[in-house]
Amino acid sequence: MTFTVAELEASLERMSREDPATAARVDALAALAWELRAQDPRRAILLGREAATLARELSHPRGLARSLLASAAGHVRLSELSEAANCAREAFSLCEEASDQDGAASSLNMLGNVQVARGEYAEALGAYEHSLRLREVASDRRAEAATLSNIGTIYEKLGDYSKSLEYCHRSLAVSEEIGDQDRTATALANIGVVHQLLGDWVSAMEAFERGAEVFERLGDRKHQAKCLNNLGVVCRDRQDYPRALQHYEKAHEAATAMQDPETIALTLGNMGDTYRLLGAYEEAERLLLQSLDVGQRAGNATVEMNAEMSIGITRCDAHDPHGALVHLHAALAIAHRTGYRQWVRNAHEALATAYEATGDLSRALEHWKAFHHEKTALLEAQAEEAAQALRLRLELGKVRHDGEMHRLRHVELARANQELEAASERLRRSDQEKSALVEQLREKSALLEQETREDALTGLSNRRHLEQMLDHEFRRARRFGHPLALIMIDVDRFKDINDRHSHVAGDAVLRHVGAVIRSACRTVDAAARYGGDEFVVVLPETRVGDALLIGERIRLEVESLASSEFSAALRPTVSVGVADDVGSTSPSELLGAVDRALYAAKERGRNRVVAHS
Repeated sequence: MTFTVAELEASLERMSREDPATAARVDALAALAWELRAQDPRRAILLGREAATLARELSHPRGLARSLLASAAGHVRLSELSEAANCAREAFSLCEEASDQDGAASSLNMLGNVQVARGEYAEALGAYEHSLRLREVASDRRAEAATLSNIGTIYEKLGDYSKSLEYCHRSLAVSEEIGDQDRTATALANIGVVHQLLGDWVSAMEAFERGAEVFERLGDRKHQAKCLNNLGVVCRDRQDYPRALQHYEKAHEAATAMQDPETIALTLGNMGDTYRLLGAYEEAERLLLQSLDVGQRAGNATVEMNAEMSIGITRCDAHDPHGALVHLHAALAIAHRTGYRQWVRNAHEALATAYEATGDLSRALEHWKAFHHEKTALLEAQAEEAAQALRLRLELGKVRHDGEMHRLRHVELARANQELEAASERLRRSDQEKSALVEQLREKSALLEQETREDALTGLSNRRHLEQMLDHEFRRARRFGHPLALIMIDVDRFKDINDRHSHVAGDAVLRHVGAVIRSACRTVDAAARYGGDEFVVVLPETRVGDALLIGERIRLEVESLASSEFSAALRPTVSVGVADDVGSTSPSELLGAVDRALYAAKERGRNRVVAHS
């Protein structure tokens, strides 16, 4: 039988007057502590301690175990994990000695929760699986469903999504079989999250929709709001913005009815971001300012940071980069205060874009450097996390094998013991092979990224990457009304160089010309080998007059080239065409203009710089 907090308080007050030192009082104290574990964890701990002291005096082991579990739950809420683990382990020992399977399973489940909070996933999985076996023996189906869900969560954290789905679906099947609507909805929500991580939007939406319907029938508006918000995220990721807004608005209504500030702020922020993507900047900023206000009043740093960042990005998109800066700097300050590096990275990237839009290229460069530093650090951390998850999964396999070996020793199955030892050795070798594979994949990934962007001979960008950069810079120049220039460079009589001096000499000329071009470029410029002996340089924030000077500097430096890689008789020259984006309506038109300028330079005798007119 379950009692409310008020009923338990009244019962304890009556016991205090009649007989304060009874086993019934221990049980009532432990029950009240358990009910208060979420809303008042500090009081729950104190009540649990009072109950434990009385239980020891009365030699009431079952009551002592329940008291310790209630205290452990309070410690978990307050992130006092060492104290929580000690309470859970003592409770488990008491229940095991008393052959209390239900108490032992609850203690193991609590211990697993503590180990998850510590990041000790291998140990947590062992505790949950032991708890699951006890639940299955006791035919406690509701608790079995909850434990299956916990195991599914562990595998999701380890990145083993197929295993996670297996346990989540098992939890769902048990919950539906016993008619437990609350646990059914929870299992559906967990399944939706895993499908979302896998990018399976259809399955994710189906699970979240079913979960939201069940939570609505139960009157659980808080979890209904979370499912609806996740539906909105899926729709937004699929660029179905009208449906995303519908789900966010329903989630906001449910959160408002529950007066849940965290979810209210979350849904306001998500609606604001979606309106920004639709180009409705005024409505977006109105909602984001509301989200910021709710987050500040609730003291929620995550909400504050996301709102400040989104307001800054919205103002940038609305051509108000100066107005964006104050919000983006506020977001960066919160990110540094909380120590969340992904927020720091995102804030630096947004600030770089904003300062670039204001024309403050020095500050923009500072933030671009900081962004790339944080991005590199995060990639390294993610690689380490992936390797750690792989090691944990292998460790879990070893733990299971070790447990099986222990069981077999008790029944003296020596042959099976030897087989498991061999399996352990194979796992060790597999761990080494997989660690090597992870390193190879990391190296190949870095090399592949470089190859997709870089010309192998000159080290400059290739044509594909150049066209991407030109498209980006052209759109940015159009958006902010900034100048953009293009230089096209062609090695004069390159076919004659190959024919008269060899292809080796020709390659050397291309490398040296590439090096000259690279040295003439700024950090924000993009230089590429565009064709066989053609090069293109994209010059943001540059007018045609300045581009002519850069082109002339490149021409003069090439003209004075001398190298041991080709003979003194070989004196390469280049023809240079220059154009800006005035009069061009697309990147291809700008390329056509600079190509015509280059042709004019060739027609006028080569080894010269000509601007498109």
